[in-house]
Formats: sequence, structure tokens, C-alpha cells
Amino acid sequence: MRVMIRNLIGFLGVGLVPVLLSPAMAQWNPGGTPAEQAQLPQVCAVKLRNDDRSAEGQRYLAQFGADNWVHMHHYCYGRVFLLRAAQASTKRDQDYQRSLAVKEFSYVLKAAKPDFWMRPQLNLELGRVHLLLGQAAQATALFSDAIRLNPHYQPAYLALISELRSKGQQATALTVAEEGLRHLPNSAELKKLYFELGGKEPLPTPARAATTGRGAGRDAPPEATRADTSQAESAATERKEAGDSEVAEENAPSEASPASSGQSRNCRFCPPDEVEERWREGFRN
Repeated sequence: MRVMIRNLIGFLGVGLVPVLLSPAMAQWNPGGTPAEQAQLPQVCAVKLRNDDRSAEGQRYLAQFGADNWVHMHHYCYGRVFLLRAAQASTKRDQDYQRSLAVKEFSYVLKAAKPDFWMRPQLNLELGRVHLLLGQAAQATALFSDAIRLNPHYQPAYLALISELRSKGQQATALTVAEEGLRHLPNSAELKKLYFELGGKEPLPTPARAATTGRGAGRDAPPEATRADTSQAESAATERKEAGDSEVAEENAPSEASPASSGQSRNCRFCPPDEVEERWREGFRN
């Protein structure tokens, strides 16, 4: 009897090995291997090694705020899953890893504070993953949310316009381009799209600066977000997005001053003016 049981266990074990080793089922180690972590933003390198007591960890803790920083490892997990999706060999495996990324990004959006300055980027990145999963309605809603949260966030306009054009919704895409130019009148990318979509001179009138501020400036993000503006239409593009969406801490001002905090724009999620200009320059490079 014991021999029969051992043989049965051995048979079942062999049968389970392919399943356990399948990339699609490999949810183990969401924090990533050293090779995977090397492809993540520096903020994830610090967060995933639980290095809050270091000088760098303390800087991130101050920039993100303790109530947001405590959840950021889930964002990093999502980035790891996107790296794995880009390397998966089958559509099933790719979609499985993407679905894991959706859960991680969604968790951060639910758990972080309502005024978390990174929400526009999180909405954009989550929307791109939904596009890869063929879920266009969710993607366009998230792109729109990113614009609503930060009307100066150019990548969200570009992503939404691209998706609308792909669905033949030219008129709606033109409306989005017009709204983008109202807030980003110097954007070469939005001007190009505006004319391609049938827009005419004169260009949309820039939005008037709000007369009321956004408070004492405590909601101003201490650093800007930077994301690749190309659309994720293939595994190669997804790999680029997983590696290039950054938290650009090198652009963070040492302290937010009234002139650079973006208070005049009445936009809780807008980065400081000086940082945003560097941010837009990054899209052109």
C-alpha cells in the first residue's frame, strides 16, 4: 500500500511540475529578481529593499508622504508583472501577468490618499495595461480621469487621442486635442495632432489662470512624473513602458516656493511650473 501511495504522489508531482513552472502561474516573488529590479525606477529599488531608514529612503518617504509611501511596493509589483508580460511567449501568459499588474496598480489607487500627486500617472499606466488586455472602455475612462486630475498632464491627452483615433472617433479626438492646447498651448505634439484631426487657425484660447490657489501648497507634488508617450501596442512597446515610466526625482525642487508650486493653476495634482517644463522637455527628447 505504501508503495502504491508513493507511486501515486510521484505521478501527481510530475504532472504538476509543468503547471507550477508555467510563466503564467508564476506569481511567486512579485518583488522581482535582481535582474528585474535593475529595470525598475530607482524609487522601486529603494522601496523593494525596504530601505526606509537610509537617506534615500527618507527622501522618498518625505516626497510621497507616509500614507502613500507605505503602499508603493504594490506599484513596483505591477511594474515587475509588466516586465514578465513583455517576456512571456504566449498571449495567455502575457494577459495573466497584465491582469496581475492591473490588480497592483488598482490597489494603489484605492489605498493611497485622494490627493496623492501620482494619481494621474497611475491612471495612465493602468489605462495602458487595460488597452493591452483589449479593454478599451476602461482605458479611455482612466485616461480621462488622468486629464481631470491634472489638465497639464500631456501623456494622458496623447494616449486618449490615440485611442479615440484608432476607433474612428475623430471629432471627439479633436475636442480632446483642443482641451489639451488650452492647458498646454506650447505643446508641439498637441498642435500637430490638432491640425491632423482637422483643427483650424486660430488655435484654442489658452485657459485663464485661476484667481484662487490650491491652498497652502501642501498638495503640490515635490517631484514630477515622467512617462513614455508611445502607445503600448506590442510586447516590445510594453517592455519600453515598463522600463521608462519613471518618477523623476532628479527634477524635484529642494523646496516648493509660491512661484514654482503651481498654485495659480488651481490644480491639486499639477507639478511645480519649473518641474513641468523639464517634464515636457523630456517628452521631446
